[in-house]
Amino acid sequence: MNRLVMLSGPSGVGKGTMEEWLKKLLGSNLCQVQVRKTRAPRPNENEANFGFKDDKNFYEFECRGSKQRLYFDELDSAIKNNGVVLLESYYKSLEVIRERYKDSVDFISTFVSPLNVQEIRDLNERGEKLEEYVPKIMFESLKKRAEKSGQIVDGNKVLFEDLEKRAKDAVDEMRFAHNYRFVIPNHCHEYDSRWEASQLVGEPLDVVRSLADIITTGKSYYAVSGEDLGKAIS
Repeated sequence: MNRLVMLSGPSGVGKGTMEEWLKKLLGSNLCQVQVRKTRAPRPNENEANFGFKDDKNFYEFECRGSKQRLYFDELDSAIKNNGVVLLESYYKSLEVIRERYKDSVDFISTFVSPLNVQEIRDLNERGEKLEEYVPKIMFESLKKRAEKSGQIVDGNKVLFEDLEKRAKDAVDEMRFAHNYRFVIPNHCHEYDSRWEASQLVGEPLDVVRSLADIITTGKSYYAVSGEDLGKAIS
C-alpha cells in the first residue's frame, strides 16, 4: 500500500532543517508535496510554494493568521507516481487529510515536539503550566531563527508580534498532538549550530533517522506515540 506521511509541529521547532537533512539522506527517494501559502516567504523558504493556483480541488485552512491550501490533485498524483509522499501541513488540516486518505494509503501522522514526555511530566510535578513554559522556549527559538536569517531589526514591532503569536500557538498544537500516530521529540531547533555540521551526530541524527524510518518503513525506534504525549499533557 502507498504511504502518506503528514508532518506537523510548532513554528521554529526544526521541521525545515529536519527535511533538509532528510533530502540528503534519502535523495531522489524522497517525494515531498507542499501546501501553498499567501504569506510572504522567509529568506530560507521556497517562493514556488506561495500564491494560490487556479484549481478547484483543494482544502483551505487558516494557519497562524494566513490562509493555506492543499491541492488534492497534486497530492494524489504524487502518491500514485511515487508510492510514498511527505507532506508538511498545519495541525488544523489533520482530520480532513486523514479522513480523505484513510482507506487508500497508509496514512502516518507525525508531530515534532519541543518537549519529550518526561519533560512534560517534570513540568506537571513542579506545577508549571504548559501555557507558560512552551511559549517562552518557542519565542526564543523563533527569535534566534529570525536573527540568523537577518530579519531582526530594532523596533520591528510587527515581527515580534508575529513571533509571539507563533510561540503561543505552539501550546494549542501540542495539546492536539495526541491525535498523531507518532511524536518526534526535538530540542535541536532551526537555529541550532549542530545542523550546520558536515555530518549529524546525537539528537539531530536521531530525529532525522526517525523521520526517515517513518517514511520508508512506517515505524520508528525513536518516536513515541501521540497517545503517550497526550497522557503526559492531560
